[in-house]
Amino acid sequence: MKVLIISLDCDGLAFALRCKIAGHFVKMWFSKETTAGEGLVDKVQDWKPHMKWADLIFVTENSKLGNVLEPFFRDGFPILGANREGAKLELDRAKGQEAFESGGVDTLSFEVFQSYDKAISFVKKENKPFVCKPWGGTSDKALSYVPPKGFEVEALVWKLNRWKKDGLKGEFILQEFMPGIEVGVSGWFGPGGFSKWIEEDFEEKKLFNGGLGPNTGEQGTIIRHVKKSKLFDEMLKPLEERLEEVSYVGNINVNCIVDVSGKPWPLELTMRPGWPDFDILQVLLQGDPCEWLLDLLEGKDTLKIKPVIAVGVVLTHGDYPIGDVLDKDAVGFPIYGITKGNSKNISPCLCRKENEGLETAGTYVMVITGLGNTVSEAQGEAYKICEEIKWPGDIGYRTDIGDRLEEELPILQSFGYVTDMEY
Repeated sequence: MKVLIISLDCDGLAFALRCKIAGHFVKMWFSKETTAGEGLVDKVQDWKPHMKWADLIFVTENSKLGNVLEPFFRDGFPILGANREGAKLELDRAKGQEAFESGGVDTLSFEVFQSYDKAISFVKKENKPFVCKPWGGTSDKALSYVPPKGFEVEALVWKLNRWKKDGLKGEFILQEFMPGIEVGVSGWFGPGGFSKWIEEDFEEKKLFNGGLGPNTGEQGTIIRHVKKSKLFDEMLKPLEERLEEVSYVGNINVNCIVDVSGKPWPLELTMRPGWPDFDILQVLLQGDPCEWLLDLLEGKDTLKIKPVIAVGVVLTHGDYPIGDVLDKDAVGFPIYGITKGNSKNISPCLCRKENEGLETAGTYVMVITGLGNTVSEAQGEAYKICEEIKWPGDIGYRTDIGDRLEEELPILQSFGYVTDMEY
């Protein structure tokens, strides 16, 4: 098979390497000038000339090339990724909210604002916690803010004043803050509907142990795959008709909060592969790494996966996540400790070839995945490999990925969620 990977945020290198090892022909385009992938994959300067060459086109992200890719979607190119209307369900929160409501899924109450003064008055009057999110397709992620616990009102007022002073423009919402347990559910969707395999996941977005520090997007994740899920039935299945309407093909995730009464509330939709979620998934796959994706495009569900728990840990260095992930000061560190035994559990991210091994090509270096029948067993394998990996620099990773499930799993299971999952 000929596979073209269009990498918008320097994601997808591990997928490219697994496809190549399986005997497929791979070309990869990076949206940024980077040495990642050098000596490992065939990097191309422009993706457009290779569209007709490819049997499968894998797009790693959904916000930057929507208009440019849309004609290729219309002409029936084999693209695995969000078309423009599918991407709107994530990028335009109004569209996502409408999709939930049309499917009969209850959502948290919110107010839409364009004026910082009005928003500040609203927060002071209500005197209770809210989170702020962009609205109406606003692309400025700076309008996202979750105030620190125990300091919500004062912190949000300060943040709104700061944005006003900085002159940030755009619509935003103040959404009711709901305490509870954060859990996600996702599935692969194509012309044949959802795959039989459903993913239940727990993301850790913060840099430091215990959920402290800056938001990194996803610093580590626990996932497992099942064929029956109460959370899927309540959150994802109601969206099936809308997904068919927009001809969506790819992965869709709903991140939720299960409140103290056991009711799940959707927080956001993700209409693309998650990172490092997709890297973790590849370690669970049985069989060819990309043929099942082409089958998904054609309406067939051939996904085969190990029904065990996976714990994924992101390894970084340098000034991550503050500076540029392609920081030149983080490039050229030789990586030691990769062996025939642990290589299948390692997903290189910002890496390039160095003699017979790998070296770093940025700050977001790799994802380590451990598997097990329990969370603690999968943790043990993941962290054993983390300790085996070395490079002459400041390796950073969280050491508590999965710990919170010891307390949270029994609570979720008392409400009928993530059943038969053991810590």
